[in-house]
Amino acid sequence: GGPRHDSATGTAFAVGPAHVMTCAHVIEDMGVLYINSLEGRYKAEPVVIDRRNDIALLRVQGAPPLSAVTFREGQGCEPGDTVAVLGYPLASISGGGLQVTQGGISGLFGLHNDASLFQFTAPIQPGSSGSPLFDNGGAVIGMVTSTVLDGQNMNFAVKSALLLSFLQACRINAPQARAERSYTTTEISRTFQSSLWLVEASRQ
Repeated sequence: GGPRHDSATGTAFAVGPAHVMTCAHVIEDMGVLYINSLEGRYKAEPVVIDRRNDIALLRVQGAPPLSAVTFREGQGCEPGDTVAVLGYPLASISGGGLQVTQGGISGLFGLHNDASLFQFTAPIQPGSSGSPLFDNGGAVIGMVTSTVLDGQNMNFAVKSALLLSFLQACRINAPQARAERSYTTTEISRTFQSSLWLVEASRQ
């Protein structure tokens, strides 16, 4: 998410007809939440927040059924796997458009051997927090959580296994699938943009 002020932006993605997922730090201490995209702008409210793992589930009010992403079923990721990140970095500066960046998985652990995270090289900016990482089969394998400043592309994502167990605990049955085809980065952006939302958070 963006720096701590009276407002913040981040990225969220749909995990069910009325729910989206983002990072806990994007919405922390914020009283008013909206999600925004070409599909419309809707009020959202936090349902469950897991600060330790930086995950938040939001319920969206008054929107037509949302288009949920699909999580990768079964196997985890490997170093060298290609990833595409879809999100709304620097929303106020870049005009709020959805952006896609590409990179690879560079490590299977976070800082201090944190097994809940993996490291990836796709460029991200403030506002990318909460962005899903897609594999080349179009399935979500993680969610952007943090970057190490001056760390030359040391970016971290929460692993999808943790995201799925969080959703299960929240009684959300997120779609899962095995890759049946390969997508280009452009195809991923085009196919899944309707699942992506800009989070606008403010203190009041």
